Amino acid sequence: MMNRFFNLLILSYLFLSITACTRLPNTDTVPPISPVSTKPAYLGVAYEPVQGIRQTIPDAPANNGLQITGILPNSPAEKSGLRLRDIILQFDQQILDNLPATELAQAFSTYIDQHKHAGDMLNLRILRMETLINGQRNQEPIALPNRNALDELMRSQKIGETLHIEIKEQWQALDLVATLATRQEQPSVTLPSNAELFPEYQSINTVYDLLIQQLFNDDNNLNMAYQDLLKRYAEDEYWDDGLRLRYIRYLHRDPLKMPVIVEKVTDTLLTQAMAYDTQALIQQGTDLLDITAKLASDLPHAPTTLDPQVHLIYLQKILYHATQYQRQAFQALNAEERQFIQETIPQLLEYYTTFNAPEAVQAQFPQLFALAHKIDFSALFQAALTLNQLADPTWRDTARRAFQQLSINPTLQHPNVTGGLLAIADSVAGKIIIGSDEINRYNANIALIFDIGGNDFYIGETGLSDWQRPTVMIDMAGNDEYTATRLGGQGAGIFGVALLLDTAGNDHYQGVQFVQGAGLMGIGLLYDLAGDDEYTAHTYAQGIGLWGYGLLLDTQGNDHYRATLYGQGVGSAKGLGLLLDSQGDDTYLALGAYESTYGTLGIFHGSSQGSGFGFRNNTSGGIGILLDGQGKDQFKAGNFSQGGGYFFALGILRNAGNGDDNYIGSRYGQGFSAHSALGILIDDGGDDHYQGYQGALQSAAWDLGTAMLIDKGGDDIYDSRDLFFSIAAAAHNGFSLFIDHSGRDQYFYSAEPRVGKNDYHGGLSLSLWIDAGGAQDFYNNSVEANNRTHATGGEFGVLKDF
Repeated sequence: MMNRFFNLLILSYLFLSITACTRLPNTDTVPPISPVSTKPAYLGVAYEPVQGIRQTIPDAPANNGLQITGILPNSPAEKSGLRLRDIILQFDQQILDNLPATELAQAFSTYIDQHKHAGDMLNLRILRMETLINGQRNQEPIALPNRNALDELMRSQKIGETLHIEIKEQWQALDLVATLATRQEQPSVTLPSNAELFPEYQSINTVYDLLIQQLFNDDNNLNMAYQDLLKRYAEDEYWDDGLRLRYIRYLHRDPLKMPVIVEKVTDTLLTQAMAYDTQALIQQGTDLLDITAKLASDLPHAPTTLDPQVHLIYLQKILYHATQYQRQAFQALNAEERQFIQETIPQLLEYYTTFNAPEAVQAQFPQLFALAHKIDFSALFQAALTLNQLADPTWRDTARRAFQQLSINPTLQHPNVTGGLLAIADSVAGKIIIGSDEINRYNANIALIFDIGGNDFYIGETGLSDWQRPTVMIDMAGNDEYTATRLGGQGAGIFGVALLLDTAGNDHYQGVQFVQGAGLMGIGLLYDLAGDDEYTAHTYAQGIGLWGYGLLLDTQGNDHYRATLYGQGVGSAKGLGLLLDSQGDDTYLALGAYESTYGTLGIFHGSSQGSGFGFRNNTSGGIGILLDGQGKDQFKAGNFSQGGGYFFALGILRNAGNGDDNYIGSRYGQGFSAHSALGILIDDGGDDHYQGYQGALQSAAWDLGTAMLIDKGGDDIYDSRDLFFSIAAAAHNGFSLFIDHSGRDQYFYSAEPRVGKNDYHGGLSLSLWIDAGGAQDFYNNSVEANNRTHATGGEFGVLKDF
């Protein structure tokens, strides 16, 4: 497919205007440099270099180009007719094939910077994907200019009519002319200051601040570099899609507050989990997602009687209230819009899994992003808080004893449900089923299941929510099996709210997509309170939120988590994904299905294990958290994993125990950021081992991002030998902070500079590598670096061993 070569992209993010560059295209056709103008030229695009075009399009007029990834409204680019995904092959007489791949982006910006000004024409030769639709109705040709016309044709098809449709996509070379203009001043948008967002954090000082301040006192140039970055990060915040979360905005503008805020938030979450305060965990989600919601005061009180009928009525009432709130959450979306969302969401998920979709499909995504703004998230959280009353331990134990008084009733039947049943009741959301302590098999879309025990099976559509109703599954005992082979299931709120509570047993959870504590335009809650459990999923799973909140809480046991992509604490647009495992020796694996988006053989894509990501140039990202308590844990993942963010997002991996942990990552891992994002990995203690398949590890910050790795104790090993861009690496206005607090540590690393280029935006990057422990450490098997300050390469890179 054509889009396959996108996996070879060299990532960049440039809105074309005046930029500081040092190299010009080496060609005789470059015009003389224009005198300094008070009206600099401005096009208004974001783009990415692409290479090897002819591998996919043999007859393409060029092999290298610049693909348009963003177009500013009312810009010269938009007025010229440029479209997203267009590929610039030539500008004026400058042919990109004549340049080295590493200079494509810089050459374009330099040319406009030094040879053009406002009012000049810019001739562009582009490659554009066109979707051609040919149709026949009863063998008569009909005009189908676009996909909307095709949709209308199919809706109007009459009984007996035969339609023949042929859809093909082809690339066409086109010539456009853009009239360059003056860059518009930043719109008069008033953003809340950091003091307004979180006044409580403004004056707080921590041990991290003291360490860094000492470096700044020793070398004022480092402080000047940091202040320059702060100005750039503040300006970067003016790109706003209306979905920027305040925690992300605050930390982007004040990165040194990230350790203390992340520790406070994750400490609070862990305390709530240890106390099994699930209501507080949901309320914490409202705080992180900037939503106001609280438990309604008019809900029915949980019964204390052992009368089973009273408990059935209580279940009916809770479902009634939760259903009303859920319907309120989506009432602004009409039936046609809901249908569009249901049809487009799978295409969006597939595109960000394979990065391959027809242009006509991608063209529908902006409408999807716009419709997400219509969701009433406050009502959605009120529905979740209401359902969560059924997780109360006092009530559920009382209810179990009440239902145990009932005898199995052979006359009670429900399609695709086997095993003894104790009661069936109706509710506004659908059927309520009370299962016995026999082995039950549930393979039906049931509103609420309360199973008192037995080794049970929950299969297929069981537990699926939808626009109209929430779902609940409560299993009180037994080693249970949960399987789902399609989108959703196992505590997944998809267009709604879902709760799965399993209180005991060694359970197996197996699913495909958006399962196991997943919120997709909804809230999904999975609580497993005991046992050595296994969680297996494919993509978008195990604590993921996309326009919603996904929570997977496991409070005990030695557990195994396996996903391939977007799993184990992932937050995307207006989303919070939290995987919280309180204790046990746990294993987390997130790779094994999708090749690295860089096309590197043998390396997998991951985007997991505390990963926040946005849809670049479309929507800001969310917050992804993997929080592990006590235990000796193993983490292994593909690219973009283990505490990192991508495009105005925040990713957190916090390992709060003192066990000896092992981390194996891939490109961008173990505290990383890319494109205006934030990422952090914090390990509280133990003799830990950090290593990886490929570089960009152990605090790697790229393109206006902040990355941190903080290890608070233990004799640790950081192994990035022969790997690039690792251990406090920063480039393109990145800020990287690496701190090891104590222990006899070993560092293995390449000799390359820790600070890379800054040609995306000009300016500088900053790398701070700190070993604060005082014990003797080993740097590539040498002790010479102990108790000294060293430059680590690049203008503003320093290693300080205290």
